Amino acid sequence: NQYEVRRYEASNWVETEISNMPYNTARRTMFWKLFKYINGQNANNQKINMTVPVLGKHSKTSNRNTMMFYISNSITNPPQPTDSAVRINSLPAFTAYVRSFPGNLRTKQQWRTQEMALEQSLNIDGLAFDKSYYVTAGYDAPWIQDRHNEVWLFPTA
Repeated sequence: NQYEVRRYEASNWVETEISNMPYNTARRTMFWKLFKYINGQNANNQKINMTVPVLGKHSKTSNRNTMMFYISNSITNPPQPTDSAVRINSLPAFTAYVRSFPGNLRTKQQWRTQEMALEQSLNIDGLAFDKSYYVTAGYDAPWIQDRHNEVWLFPTA
């Protein structure tokens, strides 16, 4: 099995986006903006538990990257960010094609290699998907060597 088809329920995320910055610099910058939000830098000064997965949305047509932290459904009304570069994103239920794999990926190219493997599997199976971006999902802390990772692509009608 090269991938799974998953259905996700509606959910809230806190996110930030950066364009035209080297990947590793963008990733660090976005992480700290979101970490400050969950650490109380929000309209309610509310601390929010770190959750997984941490998502990265990567455009294939521009140098735009988005990072997202999941907000537990137990927080029904997430506090508004105080940083104007951070926003709450309420996603409706969605379906994703998901490829899971282990490792400690450090470069965008390593993620892209996994995304291309997922694309290949979907093409072999004749499945249509959005080719403009992909999502990365990380489930473990940075110091863990054998992390659980995923890449997601999304069906098109």
